[in-house]
Amino acid sequence: MNARDLGNAFPAAAADGSATADAARVPQKISPAFSAYLDLVRFCAAMTVLIAHLIEQFPVPFPVPLHGKDAVIAFFVLSGFVVAFVADTKERTPGPFLFSRATRLSSVFVPALILGLLLMPLAGQKNWLSPHVLGPAVGASVVNAFYLGQNWFLDITPPNNNPSWSLNYEAWYYLIFAGAVFARGAWRWPVALLLGACAGPKILILMPCWIAGVWLYRYGNKFTLSNRNAVLLFLASIAAYLVYLALDLNKDIRTELHAHMPALIDSLGWSNRFAGDYLLCGIILANFIAARDMTAIFARTMIRYSTTVKWLAGYTLSIYLFHDPLIAVFGHQLEPLHLGRFEAPIILALLIPSIMLLASVSELQLSRLRKGLRKLLARNPQPHFSAS
Repeated sequence: MNARDLGNAFPAAAADGSATADAARVPQKISPAFSAYLDLVRFCAAMTVLIAHLIEQFPVPFPVPLHGKDAVIAFFVLSGFVVAFVADTKERTPGPFLFSRATRLSSVFVPALILGLLLMPLAGQKNWLSPHVLGPAVGASVVNAFYLGQNWFLDITPPNNNPSWSLNYEAWYYLIFAGAVFARGAWRWPVALLLGACAGPKILILMPCWIAGVWLYRYGNKFTLSNRNAVLLFLASIAAYLVYLALDLNKDIRTELHAHMPALIDSLGWSNRFAGDYLLCGIILANFIAARDMTAIFARTMIRYSTTVKWLAGYTLSIYLFHDPLIAVFGHQLEPLHLGRFEAPIILALLIPSIMLLASVSELQLSRLRKGLRKLLARNPQPHFSAS
């Protein structure tokens, strides 16, 4: 991706703040099969993070080669694609865009932060009511509720929710994108650069993975593959990831970089494997391009099961954000039973209905939350907006 392509990936806003100043560009059409595949990737990525965290704490008798961080990179690429699509077709002005992005994240993130605090005693936190324990926990949760936990070299994690780091990254990617797309005229890049400066290097260093998704949406309709080539590329991307996983390339690349620049790598926190993440991003991007252009059996299968896949994908954010505090609680409560190899499957069996229950009062209520907030905003005498 060259500099010109990068600039075009963030279209300038029209005079009314719309992200469609380029009238000659037709929004890319997303096929039902590809849409279903992206939903499937979302769900599988969330489950990968859940299972990876579970087996880290409660080993199973057989190796399970899952890396939760790999799933997060897939989320970033997917998010960039989806956000570019909605900004081009549905949320075409800054108000609706920011409203939808904020409510999407906070509808689950805020309840997950509250849950992490409430479950501290059940998760084995000693003296949890002590100001020295509860105070920092509440402070960390509040900082993360405003998506400030990873700015620059901060690494503020709320209680029992390590996956929260990526939500902090995600929120700033939305803001930077909004600045680049919706700011008018000469303010476009200064606003985006100012927001990037607020985010800091840790967040920015992984943003190319997110931009890759934006690029795929913006340029995806410029080229297509034949079904044969798409199938070959799809298989090649799967094989490439298996090699990447088997050789643990991400770790090896990070180790090599650390040997040459230890202070820098140590300061990057969750971004300290950025070079390997870029390689993984390329594999994921190739996989998405191939899946987009595959037809025949693949497309028919995706469409056939699209309703089920969409239903499963509806729980994605809940799976991602609720599993960590629940694992902590179930693990602590079951510890006296000494269940051994049965502990992980039992906890998994408890997690599924618990997450579904929590999703029913958070993620699955997103449309009601947005409706209620719009009514609240409508009472304000200032100009307001609507969001889809």
